[in-house]
Amino acid sequence: MSRVSDQQGEFYDKLNSELYASLKRDPTRLKGTATLPLAYFKPNRLVFERICEHCGGLLEGREILDLGCGQGYWAVYLASLGAHVTASDISRTNVDIARLHAEVNGLELATMVGDCSELDLPAERYDIIMGTALIHHLTVEQEERLYRSVLAALKPGGLVVFMESIPNSIILEFLRELVPVRDPVDPRPSRLSKRWKEYKEGDPHPTRPNTSDHYRVALAKHAFSEVRFEELGVFSRLDRLLRGHPEIQRWIHDADYALWRVLPGRRLLARNVVITALKP
Repeated sequence: MSRVSDQQGEFYDKLNSELYASLKRDPTRLKGTATLPLAYFKPNRLVFERICEHCGGLLEGREILDLGCGQGYWAVYLASLGAHVTASDISRTNVDIARLHAEVNGLELATMVGDCSELDLPAERYDIIMGTALIHHLTVEQEERLYRSVLAALKPGGLVVFMESIPNSIILEFLRELVPVRDPVDPRPSRLSKRWKEYKEGDPHPTRPNTSDHYRVALAKHAFSEVRFEELGVFSRLDRLLRGHPEIQRWIHDADYALWRVLPGRRLLARNVVITALKP
C-alpha cells in the first residue's frame, strides 16, 4: 500500500479502537438494521434511490461491493434487504466493527481490508459498486486505478455510485469550515478555533482536487456510460449544529434541496455530489 493508505489505515484504526472495544463488550448497541444510514442526509437518500432504480426496487440476490465501508452501516443495511454485500475498508478496525454489526443482526457480510485501488477484485462480479465519501481519501493516482478496477469488477450493465463532498467554491468552503462538527468520536473544530491548525496537521486526507469539474474530467477518461452528476446542498452543513435532532436535520436538507433547484449558479454553490455511471 502507499504511504497515504498506511497513514489512513493507522489513523482510523486508532480513532475507532476504543469504540470497537466497547462494542465488543456490549454488541447489543449494534442491534437493528431497518434504517437507511443517516436517513436525514439528502445525498444518502439519493444514493439509495439510484441503487433502487437500477435494481427495479429489488435488492435480493444482488452482488454489491461497498468500498470504504467505514463501520458497515450501509453494508449491513443493504444486506438486511437481501443483497449479497462485500464490505471493504482501509482500516481493519472498521472492518471488524462492520463484521460485528452484521453478526449481531444475523446477517452475512463478506469483508476485505486494504487500499480500495489495489484490491484483487474478481472480474465482472458485482451488480453495484458504491463508495460514499471515499474518493477524497485517495490520491489522484489511486483514484485513476480505482476507476479501472471498478470497471473490471462490474458486470456488464452494472452500476457504480459515489457520493462526495465538493468544495466547488473556495469562499463557500471557507464559510462552511467555520461550522464545527460536534462528533464524539471524530470532532472537527471551527476554522476560527485555536485547534484548527492542529486538526489540519493531523488530517490524513491527501491534498488533491475534489471539485465536481475534477470528477467529470477524471471519469471521462474511462469507458463508463450514462455518467450522471447530481450536485446539491448549499446550507445543509448547518445540520452539524443539530446533532441528535434528525427530524430537524432532515427538514434542513429537504428545504436546502428545494432551494438548490431554483438557485442560479448552483453548480458553484454545491456542497455534495452523487455520481452514477454504468459499465457498458
